[in-house]
Amino acid sequence: MFWYDKSVNVKIALFGPTGVSVACVFKYFAISYHLKNIKECLKQIQKDWEMTTCKNDWEIMVNYAKKGNNVTYFCIIVMYGGGVSHQSVAPFLPGSPTTLLRNSSDRPLLYPTSMFDPYFNTQKSPIYETFYLSHILMGVVVCTMMVSTCNLGAILVTHICGQIEIIIRRLQSLENYQSNGENFDQSLSAIIQRHNKVIKLSLYTEQILREVCLVEVVAATLFICMDEYYCLLFGKIGDSIYEINWYNFPQKNSSNLVMMIAISQNPQQITAGGLFELSFKGFSSVLKTSVAYLNILRMMEL
Repeated sequence: MFWYDKSVNVKIALFGPTGVSVACVFKYFAISYHLKNIKECLKQIQKDWEMTTCKNDWEIMVNYAKKGNNVTYFCIIVMYGGGVSHQSVAPFLPGSPTTLLRNSSDRPLLYPTSMFDPYFNTQKSPIYETFYLSHILMGVVVCTMMVSTCNLGAILVTHICGQIEIIIRRLQSLENYQSNGENFDQSLSAIIQRHNKVIKLSLYTEQILREVCLVEVVAATLFICMDEYYCLLFGKIGDSIYEINWYNFPQKNSSNLVMMIAISQNPQQITAGGLFELSFKGFSSVLKTSVAYLNILRMMEL
């Protein structure tokens, strides 16, 4: 349907939901490609839980497991709350892709169905209800894939963080043993073995999530660039008005154009939580700040 409709406005409107769906499909294939590594990671996590006998180690692992669950719960609330509500409510909002194609008297759907018009009328019941529910179901599937990816990453990363904290605690406790005693050698050997397991698990995790993170970064970059591009077009309105011979117009009309020029000097910007704008200038500012902080940290270490 993205290629079927020739309207540029419809393509732009469909770019967001279609892009998210395509990104989720790529994530699914990326995860499926690493099923063997995922099984190895889950086996290692299970062994770590089974071999944990110390109460302090158990509490650390439980604490980080809860953090992973909290991340998953947050992702579930955001994705299903936003995704499913978007699929069900967006068709009835002004500016939906369907309103750009159909008459206002037609019952709205999130995605255009003009490709099916030669075969059946999508406005009649129960065909309309079937398409409406199928669009919601597609949103549920997309949200499920995104939540599953988030859950997998949260489980692996939080478990690794828990194992790292256990290693740090055990390294700190080595001071209680004599450097040449038998208990010292056993504790040091156990720490080294656990450290090797964490390194192996970290390598598997990086291999599993590298394609997923790449897809996420590319998709987010495309969405932000597209939105920013159309925001920049607002700034050209003022330039276009200024380039015409507006001073030859009657005073009443020219004063209106001057007002439009003034308004266009402050075009709408996309911001991150209202804190800073997502633009090349904002990116450069963040990059300069990061480099400055890095230099300060290096000077403090020296």
